[in-house]
Amino acid sequence: MFRSEAITLALTSLTVLFSVAFVLEPSSVLSHLRFVFNNLLIYMARYDYLPIFKSAYTLCLNIYKITRNFNREYKYTLGERMKETSHRIVDLIIDTNSMGNDIKPVGIAKILLETERLRIYSRIACDLKV
Repeated sequence: MFRSEAITLALTSLTVLFSVAFVLEPSSVLSHLRFVFNNLLIYMARYDYLPIFKSAYTLCLNIYKITRNFNREYKYTLGERMKETSHRIVDLIIDTNSMGNDIKPVGIAKILLETERLRIYSRIACDLKV
């Protein structure tokens, strides 16, 4: 498989994962996200044209739509944390894009940490059936 085909496959996988993240087993989402971030952030261009940025932005918008329907008890606690974390993921993608290649792994590690937080918040929301 050529490198460009692997990247295309990773992006497709990421888009699907973000659209169904609340249904999938959290560990499978995380393993796919690690693959995407490890193989994709190396080839960054202007951030607003990056498929990974577009997917993260779409995820952020979807989280707003989903948390809108949370009941009051969870909307201002769990819902806000999910929104803030999704914003941080988008911000970190922008920041990582501007880093030099020697320190990009630091940015990628931060993105993975925030992704893990969002995965945990999503799992809590699913378990509480909010």
